[in-house]
Amino acid sequence: MDIVKEAYNQFANGNLTAVVSNLAPDVQWIKAEKNVTIQGRTRVKNVFKKLEKNYKIFEVVPEKFVEVGDHVIVFSRYKAVYKESNVHIDRPVAQIIKLKNEQVISVKEHISSA
Repeated sequence: MDIVKEAYNQFANGNLTAVVSNLAPDVQWIKAEKNVTIQGRTRVKNVFKKLEKNYKIFEVVPEKFVEVGDHVIVFSRYKAVYKESNVHIDRPVAQIIKLKNEQVISVKEHISSA
């Protein structure tokens, strides 16, 4: 679970290189509500870079970490402000993160539409 907590800390500090270094090369990032799978470390990093491009602020605020075997479930909030419209968002998120050999091999993300 430590690598997951550290990844959240590194993301908060803007260190995307450190965040991505904990991902397996063939990681799968599944966005459940959109039925989209992002495959591979490079593509995930590109999604993170788009966040910097599209938002004035994009924060992931973890509220609870639950370890279950080789999974870590993270309950957090996405807090952001769009650059173009200045619209603020604050949405609850649950991520089910699967670990293997000290690397993240998959993330299944559920973002509330409320």
